[in-house]
Amino acid sequence: AARARLALASGNRSGALEQARADAATARNDVTAADAQGGNLGAQASSARARLLAARIAYERGVLYAPADGTILRVLKHPGEAVDTTVPVVEIGPADARQATLVVPADRASRVRPGDPVDFTATTGTAASRGSVVAVIPAVDPNAQTATIVARGVPADGVPGDALAASIVVAHRRGLVVPAGALVQDPQSGDTVVFVARDDAKGRTFDQRTVHVGASDDRTATIASGLRAGERIAARGGYELLAPPG
Repeated sequence: AARARLALASGNRSGALEQARADAATARNDVTAADAQGGNLGAQASSARARLLAARIAYERGVLYAPADGTILRVLKHPGEAVDTTVPVVEIGPADARQATLVVPADRASRVRPGDPVDFTATTGTAASRGSVVAVIPAVDPNAQTATIVARGVPADGVPGDALAASIVVAHRRGLVVPAGALVQDPQSGDTVVFVARDDAKGRTFDQRTVHVGASDDRTATIASGLRAGERIAARGGYELLAPPG
């Protein structure tokens, strides 16, 4: 009987040991699976962080920042439409009656800088005033080839919707200034000439003088060379004073 009980006890111990080994193997498998799941969760977290960063970058790139405070007048482009730096997306009007949007030729807008003085020309019922440039919109209308500039300091009695004319001073130059009407292009030589007055015993005559023009507009021109300060010239009628051919 003792031997039988001893054999039974040995058998139970052997079974218990096998069970313990099986339990240990299962525990090791659980640990391995848990480690793998932790790695997967870490990879998912990294992927989520990357997607969040990409979303933030895309959001920042998709935000339009106005160069100045104002009121949206028109939305010219909508989601899905192609845009670039030459195409206006949103038209912004002044925030109050003390600001105005100015339309200028594209080739001149590049010379304008915020802070440049602006002289608003008097119109019907509006007094003249002086202001300054607030912002230069970095976009050009491809059809009209114009750019938009925002300026402050419009006349006090101006109301939203008024049409204003303005001149923007972008530089100062010193030199001899003559009326634009005094310049004549000689059809024979192609030179730009003016007619200088000369008084003698026979009376007043005009001598043709070739000049070199610096900057000019539709009203005045600066003379780089060909004239001296104090000389009197014909301000208009130059074509009548041209010497006849031959």
